[in-house]
Amino acid sequence: MRLFLLIFFSFLFLISVTGQERCLPQGIRFGSQSEIDAFANEYPDCKEIIGTVEISSFFADTVTNFESLRNIEKI
Repeated sequence: MRLFLLIFFSFLFLISVTGQERCLPQGIRFGSQSEIDAFANEYPDCKEIIGTVEISSFFADTVTNFESLRNIEKI
């Protein structure tokens, strides 16, 4: 029983550590430059977005800079 608990908690720990790089399984939608700019602060450890990414700029706020998404390695 102790071995099972050790394996179980080790598995949970590994999931929590590796989960920091993967994020947003539900995806994300950017509708403005300010939302893109805030991404790095809101998800500082995110390197892989599991869900879909949608970028759709509305009338007054044109998206022109994707620098805040530079840590994203995979979608």
